[in-house]
Order: sequence, then C-alpha cells, then structure tokens
Amino acid sequence: MEQDQSQHRGQSENTEGSQPFTQVAEPESGQEVPLKQSGLGVASFIIGIVSIIAVIGCAIAATAGISEFISANGALEIEDPESLQMNSAIIISGLLILVSLGLSFIGFILGVIGLFMKRRRKVFGIIGVILNGLLVFGFGALIVAGIALQFSGA
Repeated sequence: MEQDQSQHRGQSENTEGSQPFTQVAEPESGQEVPLKQSGLGVASFIIGIVSIIAVIGCAIAATAGISEFISANGALEIEDPESLQMNSAIIISGLLILVSLGLSFIGFILGVIGLFMKRRRKVFGIIGVILNGLLVFGFGALIVAGIALQFSGA
C-alpha cells in the first residue's frame, strides 16, 4: 500500500514540475505579432518556379526534337509529316507543357487563396500569383494568337 502511495506521489511530483503546454503571453496592445508566411502562398511560389523550369525544359526538348528537320541554310524542311509527329522529344515536350499549364493553374488558385488568408504574410502569395498568372495567361494569349492567325489566313 505504501509503495502504491509513493508511486502516486512520485508521479504527481513529476507531473507538477513539468507542464506539457506552455502558455504564450498575449502581445501588449502596442506590440505587433510577427506574422507567419501563408502556406498556400509558399506552395504557389514553389509551383510557379517548378512550372517555369518545366516550360524551359519544354523549349529545350522541342528545339532538340526539331533540330534534325532544319537544313544547313536554316530552313525547316519536313519531307514526311509523320516523322515529325512520331518524334519522341516533341511528344514529351507537348505533354510537359500540358502538365506545367495544369500546375500553373493550380498554383494560381492556391496563390489567390493565400492572398485572402487573414493574419498571414502575403509576399509568397503575390509572387506565386504573378509567376503562375504569367504562365496561365501567357499560354492563353498564345492560343488566342494562334486561332487569330488561323482565321486571318496568314
């Protein structure tokens, strides 16, 4: 019996001295609390950087794939259109562009949501919206320009 009581006393002494939760003092009215970064903004920024790297990789892969169709004088000579369609570098670059466009759209949405979070820093959200927005709206502008050129007869 004494052993049980001493164990309980020992346990209660250990738990009284250590507090599992520390209380954070509320800031005084004149003090500002440093704000945390918005996690969604940071994710948007990272997605924007990855998308830009993917677009650069697409440009390099497409250039490498089409280089075999360029003649010595610099003209593009395609004798067999199926050989261009079956070029693996061009196929991979096309798929990579679609993936980067999808990632950019997701990053743009995350950045916008991160901008509306209260009591969070918005620097990474702003940068993420700009990076992803440039890619999304840039691809959209290229599509509109291609359609306009097709209908203009050029």
